[in-house]
Amino acid sequence: MASQPSNDKRNDASSTRPPPAGTNSDSQARKRLFSKELRNMMYGFGDDPQPYAESVELLEDLVIQYITDMTLKATEIGSNKQGRIVVNDILFNMNLYIYVIIFQNLFIINVHSLIDGLYCGKENCYDLLNVTRAANKQEIIKAYRGLAKKYHPDMAKTLTDKEIYTEKFRAFANAYEILKDEETRADYDRMLDNPDQYYTHYYRYYRHRYAPKVDVRLVIFILISVISAIQYYSQYSNYNTAINYLVTVPKYRIQAQEIARQEGLIGNNSESSKKNRGRKIMSKQEEEAILKQIVERNLDIKGGYKKPSITRVLWLQLVLFPYYLFLKLQWHIRWFYKFNINKHELGEDEKIYLVCRNLKMNREQYESLSEKEHNQIWERQIWIKENFRQWKLEKEVEQKKKLNESGRYKAYRRYIKSGGPGQITFDPD
Repeated sequence: MASQPSNDKRNDASSTRPPPAGTNSDSQARKRLFSKELRNMMYGFGDDPQPYAESVELLEDLVIQYITDMTLKATEIGSNKQGRIVVNDILFNMNLYIYVIIFQNLFIINVHSLIDGLYCGKENCYDLLNVTRAANKQEIIKAYRGLAKKYHPDMAKTLTDKEIYTEKFRAFANAYEILKDEETRADYDRMLDNPDQYYTHYYRYYRHRYAPKVDVRLVIFILISVISAIQYYSQYSNYNTAINYLVTVPKYRIQAQEIARQEGLIGNNSESSKKNRGRKIMSKQEEEAILKQIVERNLDIKGGYKKPSITRVLWLQLVLFPYYLFLKLQWHIRWFYKFNINKHELGEDEKIYLVCRNLKMNREQYESLSEKEHNQIWERQIWIKENFRQWKLEKEVEQKKKLNESGRYKAYRRYIKSGGPGQITFDPD
């Protein structure tokens, strides 16, 4: 195998090789292209869209120095390999350096006292208003008013000056809004003194920016009060609607008229004509009002239309919740001790409770049942679990028998059997 030429021979051959034509012009073109790429890179990283030429040259020197260092390190590695330098040596060192840079940018926070996007950004709020950190509130107000008067957009003479004045005016106004509030100013000073508390500064800034300005307790108080007022009005409206309807029902209207005649509130037509001679005849509205009062007094309406009560509004429910909770716990403890441990006989209230639990209804729904249903419940002893299951099975059989005898249910079954609403036909009609 032919031996490779030595390093000295390669250096001599490269030194005696004539430079290619147009080397200087090509290098200048490549340098301009490289500078352009650096400008684009600086703009992409969030810097100014038109960076200074000095900044580009500085970055160019850093990149060239970086490439030179990587090449020298690769040369050192190649010297350990008996003078052989391969491309992998350079790529290894370059990748290693890039990984270190990426790790620093991702996991190591650069500590600066001024954070872009918080408060005045990269500018110092005190410097914008030309005041010191020891300035009091009156000095800050005076400095802001002077700058606002000088750089107000209306003071600009040209369109270009107006844009410049607008940007400055916004910066002054933002700095003034931050420094005029004592709490916000304290957080800003804390950021200047403790730049390493990165996430704390973000939390404090956005807490002041988006937190509600009104006390939350006042909002909750007003909200509960409004809900309570709506609840009471709804109860009153439903109860009034039920009374107006019951007065029109002949059954209750006739009974109310009889009670009114017995109490002398209204009289018969013949009697009223004799007694009310020379008096003002009772109007229809007055008679209706009397009947409504009698219906309201004698009828106990249950359910959602019962008489309004302030104890059912949200405010009273929240206030009395501990009391109701105590009564509930006391009742369960008493039940467990009296009937589970001592095995006492059930009273009427306890039996009604078990009936309501078996039928899955509350006490008001139970009381609204008819007298016939009440008698059936007590005769069958529905509060006993086995009796309730037997009674429920009988009710289901009775319900099925009624449905089978119903013509409308038979028509519905035929309709479902023939396909129902989802049937598909291919008839031409």
